[in-house]
Amino acid sequence: MKIHNKFFPVLILNIFLLFFVQSFSYGETSEISEYIRNDIKNIFTKHGFINDFSTKFNNLSVPIKKSGLSLGSNTPNQTKKCATSLIRDLKLYVSSQKSGIKQLLEKNLYLMRPGDPEDPYDPAAAFKEYKTTHFSIHYINTPGHPYSVSLLDLNNNTIPDIIESYSDIFEQTYNTEIALGFRPPVDDNDGYYDVYFVDLQSGIMGDAFAYTATDPEDNYPIQCPSYIVMDNDYLDGSYLGTTSSNVMGLLKVIFAHEFFHSLQFAYNAYGDAWFMEACSTWMEDVVYNDVNDFYRFLPDFLNNPQFSLEHIGTISSDYTYEYGACLFPRFLTNKYGIDLVKGTWEYMSNDKEKIIDKGLALLGLRTLFIQKGLSFDSVLGDFYTASYFISTNYSDFYANNFYKDEESRNFPQSMKILNEITYPFSKLISSDSNAPQDTGANYVIINPDNFQFDLQLMFIGDSRANWDGKIIKIKTDNSLEIENFVFTENN
Repeated sequence: MKIHNKFFPVLILNIFLLFFVQSFSYGETSEISEYIRNDIKNIFTKHGFINDFSTKFNNLSVPIKKSGLSLGSNTPNQTKKCATSLIRDLKLYVSSQKSGIKQLLEKNLYLMRPGDPEDPYDPAAAFKEYKTTHFSIHYINTPGHPYSVSLLDLNNNTIPDIIESYSDIFEQTYNTEIALGFRPPVDDNDGYYDVYFVDLQSGIMGDAFAYTATDPEDNYPIQCPSYIVMDNDYLDGSYLGTTSSNVMGLLKVIFAHEFFHSLQFAYNAYGDAWFMEACSTWMEDVVYNDVNDFYRFLPDFLNNPQFSLEHIGTISSDYTYEYGACLFPRFLTNKYGIDLVKGTWEYMSNDKEKIIDKGLALLGLRTLFIQKGLSFDSVLGDFYTASYFISTNYSDFYANNFYKDEESRNFPQSMKILNEITYPFSKLISSDSNAPQDTGANYVIINPDNFQFDLQLMFIGDSRANWDGKIIKIKTDNSLEIENFVFTENN
C-alpha cells in the first residue's frame, strides 16, 4: 500500500487559515495492439505531453513526428522544459515488450541513442566528438544539416565556438554539483559523460528543451548510466521567450537541470517524477543563481496549493506544477541544509525494484525527519505557511524573518485563496471543488472589521485523512503569531 502524507488547512489574521492533509488510508510479433497504443498514450498524458495521436502512431512503420502530437499551448510558462521522466517511463514500458515490438517502439518513440544505426532522428548523421575533462560532446557541423550547430569558429581551431562555450558550461556545472556531495553519474565504461546535440523538434519531444535518458534498462540495476540530448539551436524560433541575449543563460540552467537528473540516476533511475523535476529545477538556481528561469514556473505551483506535492501538471492551469515545486527542496535546504535532499536520494537508492513513482521521496523525507526527532507533518505545515508569505505582499516579511530567503522578494506574487471573508460572519466555507489532496493545502483569509473580537471556528474534514492546520495572525504592527489548529479524533 502506498504511504501518503499530509493535507493542510491554514488561518491568517487578517486571519489566515491553512488546512492541509497529512495522509490518507486507502510468440514473437511486431504487431502493435490497441492495448499497447493506449498504454503509450497514457504515459504521454501522465507527463503532460497532451497527445492527439495521428495515423502515424496507429501505423508504427514510420516515425512519429511532432505533427502527430499536440504538446500544450505555446506560452513561456506552458512549456515542458524537460522530457526526462517521459523518456524514462517509455523506456521502462518498452523494455518489457517482446523483441519485435520492442525494436519497433524504440525506433518510433525515439528511445535510442543519437547515432545508433537505427536512430530515427538521422541514422546517417556523422557526429563529431569533442572531449573535455568529464564530457564527450557529440555534434554535427555539416553546413545545411538539420542537426548542425552554429559553424562560427573565430579561433580557427576546427571546433565550433558554440561547442567550446558549451563545454565550459558543462564543466562548471559538473564541478559545482559534484562539490555539493552528490554521487557522480554512473560511468558507461569510457570515463566520459555523453551529451548529444540533435534537432529535438524533429522528434516526439515537441517543446521540451532537453532530456536525460538511461541506457537499456534490462542491463543495469536501479542505478543506471545515462546520456543527455539537447537541441542544436535554441534560437530557431521553437523555444518561445528565448533571445540572443538570454540564450546562454537558458542553456546554463537547462544543462544544470539535466545533469542533475544524471546524478539522480546514480541513486535510483525510477524515483518519483515530481521529486526528480523539483530537485533538478531547484539545482538550476543553486548552480546559476543569476538566471532565474524557474520564476516563470512558480505561479502554476502557488496557484494550485490543493494538489499533492506529487502532482504532475497536465492542463493549462497547472502545466508546469512539478517545476514550480522546486520551492519545496529550496525550503528544506534553506531551513535544514542540503543533507536532507541528499539523504532522500540515498534513501531511494536502497530500493531494489524497477517500479516508478512508488512514493519513496515522501517516505524517505518522513523517515529522515523522524531520525532528526522532527515531525514531517509539522515541517509540511511550515512549508505551506512559508509559501503564503513568499507569494503575497508579505514576501519582505518572509525574506527577513521566516527562514531567510532573500531572493523570495523577487518571486511572482501569486496564491489561490480558497475564500476571503470579512468578520463578523456566519457561513459555511466549503472546499469540495478544491479539497486538498495528499500533502495539499487550502487557505482561508478572515478580515476583521475591528481588532478586538471573539472568533469561533469549526472544521469538518474527511475522516479518512490525517489533517493538520495553522492559524496565522498578522497584527496591526505586522508582527506575526502562529498557532496550531487543534483537531479532534474525527476531524
